[in-house]
Amino acid sequence: MSAYIVAKSHIAALVASARAQRQGDPLRWYWGNPGRTNRLDHTNEDAVGQMLVDCCVASVYHRYPNCDPNVVGEDVTQAPGPNDPYYLVPYQQPSICDTRLLAGVALLKAIDGYEYQSCERDDWKESEAYAFCDALRCRTIYDLPGYDTADWEVTS
Repeated sequence: MSAYIVAKSHIAALVASARAQRQGDPLRWYWGNPGRTNRLDHTNEDAVGQMLVDCCVASVYHRYPNCDPNVVGEDVTQAPGPNDPYYLVPYQQPSICDTRLLAGVALLKAIDGYEYQSCERDDWKESEAYAFCDALRCRTIYDLPGYDTADWEVTS
């Protein structure tokens, strides 16, 4: 399996798309032991984006320790992924005008893509990033056309 650091535009699209869903009902996710909760709103977009970046970078550094400056002992900016090493500075969510909003299948695929790159560490399923992705996936599925009117139970 290979891994790369996803582009900043990918992180931005996940965060912005999560914010754009169901205005007035912020996305919430639960993780950890003891259980913690977080929610996405206008006050913490940068922090949530940074959390997603940190998890992806940690996954890539775990998979390819030779690109981790903490292991190699120097500033290695050529980790697999974007040519722009945006992940070396604090994350700032771009304005909504500069961000691609995703919905439906496109958002589900983007979540899958992020998770594939971020799952290399053994603690992935206990991470906040995993919980965020799971909550965003569930909400996106619930928002698919026809979900509300589909049968809850299949009967004969």
